[in-house]
Amino acid sequence: QSSVVVTPSKLIGKTTNVYGNRKDSGRVMITYNPNNLDPITSSTYDVDITQPHGSVEEYKYMTDKDRSNALNSHLVSLERQISEQEKIKTERDDSDEFRLENVGVPHSDTQFNIGRICNEAHEGKMNETSILLEGTKQGSNGARITLDVSKMKDKAYSLFSGQIVGVKGTNSSGRKIVVEGLIEGLQTQLVKSKIKDLKKIYENTNENGAKVYAVAGPYTTNLDLKYEPLLDLLNLVVRENPAVVIMMGPFVDLRQNLLKEGTEVVLEYEQDESEGGGTMRRHVSYETLFAAKISQELEDLYTEFPDLKTKFVLVPSLDDAISEPVFPQPPLKDSIPNGGKTMSLIPETQEIPFGSLCLDNIETAGGRKIPKNKKDRRVHLVSNPSTIKVNEITIGLVSTDSLLHLSTEVVNQNLPIGTRICRLAEHFIQQKSYYPIFPPPSLPGMQVNLDVNKR
Repeated sequence: QSSVVVTPSKLIGKTTNVYGNRKDSGRVMITYNPNNLDPITSSTYDVDITQPHGSVEEYKYMTDKDRSNALNSHLVSLERQISEQEKIKTERDDSDEFRLENVGVPHSDTQFNIGRICNEAHEGKMNETSILLEGTKQGSNGARITLDVSKMKDKAYSLFSGQIVGVKGTNSSGRKIVVEGLIEGLQTQLVKSKIKDLKKIYENTNENGAKVYAVAGPYTTNLDLKYEPLLDLLNLVVRENPAVVIMMGPFVDLRQNLLKEGTEVVLEYEQDESEGGGTMRRHVSYETLFAAKISQELEDLYTEFPDLKTKFVLVPSLDDAISEPVFPQPPLKDSIPNGGKTMSLIPETQEIPFGSLCLDNIETAGGRKIPKNKKDRRVHLVSNPSTIKVNEITIGLVSTDSLLHLSTEVVNQNLPIGTRICRLAEHFIQQKSYYPIFPPPSLPGMQVNLDVNKR
């Protein structure tokens, strides 16, 4: 095979050799294969990509909706589920078993509360002495009491603001509960596939699985708009032939030196000698940059390899100039539905309607018609966050670095050595949320425009 299988676009950026001269290109940094499974060499059949829970649709986020109602609804839902999971009694009887009590109600016996973890301090990180538990509006009138974890010194726990937990302890004063045990959310529920569904997927193929790549932007360096990393990725796709490539944003990164001010969104084009040669420079919109750099390269890929079975999943980012700046984010879309007037700027963009991302061109590349069934599309647009299924495998996607944000807010005690990252990841499943933190961290670079009505 040729070492260059995808022809780079004629569009260029400032000349730099930093990316081309990098060391250890293609090096495998770490491998996780505890069961010593044989690697899947390639995927030569169409996989099904579905969204079992749908996608976040476009919504009005600059509204005066009461955020507290959304937060309370989530708390009420998890309170019910945790009570059912732990078989906590909700009615008093003559037995000695403890029961579910409203937060802030004093009782001499051991009781069980369910509520949201809050930080008593309005600023700064939560610590062992500033942990509060907030109850529901209906049962506790939103009361907050202090969590005294002094008796938990020999037990392991992991707490953060916004976490919904079950607390076993005593509260004789109504203002403080002395914690004897914690339930940090819902137990993990394994996703199971039916045998008939597996047979339907694999009965007509010799494949033993599907190769899935997950990559994260930005897809160009901070010094130019050449999008060389993207071209390398597409070269790899042709060589390895994965079934799915999950591409996390940003695609047009607002933090990039040439893009963050909006004045240097420039495409440079080398004219043919027949046209006088030289370099032409044109200012373009963010959408046109995406169309010329992302959509065009994917279109060229399928034009050259029309039988390629690889499907792409595009996830927007809060740093994307072409997506809504709120979490959760709806999928990528044209800023002008179906595009506006075509802009005859340079040969590479003269057919690009203003405001269009030109994603439909990818579907028609190689002489193909746009599929009527969305499952047959080459490019799948999903929200941030979202849950997808590749055949029978469920995959959770979020381009916001929720794990990093959570790691700065959590209060840990007595965790076994080497389990911190695993414990952090468990929180997302236990809380049934891709962003369980509330409020978001205020540290530089971690601010999130969080809409709790949609979270």
